[in-house]
Amino acid sequence: MLQRHKQYSCYDRFFVCLILLCSILCTGSASAAPIAGMMEIPESANAGETIAIIDFISNHGTSAYGPFVLEYYLSTEPFLTSNRVHIGERHVSQLLPWTEQRAAVALIIPPSIAEGFYYIVRAENGVEYGVSDTTMFVSGSTSLPVQSPSGTPSLPILPSSPGIYFSPLQGPMELYIGESFQIFDEIYNNDSQTARLVEVTYSLLRDPATAKGRQVGTWKVLSLRAGDSQRNERMVSGSGLAPGYYYLMREAKLVGASGVTLLEPRTISPTPILARYNPRGPFPDLTQVRTEFPKRPSPGDVVDITDVITNIGNACARDVVVAYYASPSPTFDPAGALLLGYSTINQICPGEQITLVTSVTIPHVVSSGIYYLYSVIDPCAFIIESCTDIMPELRKDNNINGGSIKAGGHCFTGFCPF
Repeated sequence: MLQRHKQYSCYDRFFVCLILLCSILCTGSASAAPIAGMMEIPESANAGETIAIIDFISNHGTSAYGPFVLEYYLSTEPFLTSNRVHIGERHVSQLLPWTEQRAAVALIIPPSIAEGFYYIVRAENGVEYGVSDTTMFVSGSTSLPVQSPSGTPSLPILPSSPGIYFSPLQGPMELYIGESFQIFDEIYNNDSQTARLVEVTYSLLRDPATAKGRQVGTWKVLSLRAGDSQRNERMVSGSGLAPGYYYLMREAKLVGASGVTLLEPRTISPTPILARYNPRGPFPDLTQVRTEFPKRPSPGDVVDITDVITNIGNACARDVVVAYYASPSPTFDPAGALLLGYSTINQICPGEQITLVTSVTIPHVVSSGIYYLYSVIDPCAFIIESCTDIMPELRKDNNINGGSIKAGGHCFTGFCPF
């Protein structure tokens, strides 16, 4: 879902609202200007460094907009301040109606900038068109070394740091995909010195045995004095997830003048979090009403599978794939399933039923005995672990329907499980 930039009242942003009001009164619509989307920015940068951000803009108007130039600024507040710092611009030739553009934008951090946390603000002709959701910590020119040519920090990684502690990591029992969710965390400084900067990263893991996860949020604690603590009740993003269970992971490091200190081994929440789509949201939910499999096919036979698919969700589904598999297992196991064929549905809306008739060939690896056929809606969600094209759906546990067949004939090539 495209995220919107923060909105401010006309009292706080009088001149911006006056310009938008004039646009509406003069043209009948404010939709000609680009509607700003989110910006993906680095967690930190060094003075004099060139950074890359991912910028999204969209046009929700009825006519093309452009050409125009977007300017980017560093600001200590989430809006254009008088002491903003210009760091680059992006030239856009045209933004077509009802389209979104995604671009990587190179920006240069000034070498003499003061150290601290900054928002990146996007503007056109001095009018703000969006701000980053998070801040970026910029190291001043007299503090941390710049990054090495390989792109990795030139600071040493030191052993664990005594005196900095965290509370147990707390997350929700479930989250809705595409929506924000809240986590609770707390840091304590029992050391005798002020902690200059603590960077905490939160990720969601499918498998707690691996360190590979999806980053969902960060927390930067600046100048935590000895004996002090800070509590973090932060909303983080649940976008880009597939339905299923995840573990919340925390990683923390202390950034000081002498290097980067890993504060603790990565911490993983003891209980998993269920990620699912909001049942009140506009999502489809597909399932099989019935599936008619052949009864006694032989290896090499071309047979028809008749499938009645319905949508019991809240929105239409488009470009749906229904795939058919053969397996010796009475429960669907992607590792041992053999694809027989598939059919597609251009669109199926709530309450609608569509009948599919798919011709498949019974493979020669099917021997005499009991075998199993499966109908799988949206196989990407079950077969390919790294698939990024999973169909948003309220439920996935009702997407598989199976039936047994009595395969006749002899044992042909391949395995003979019976």
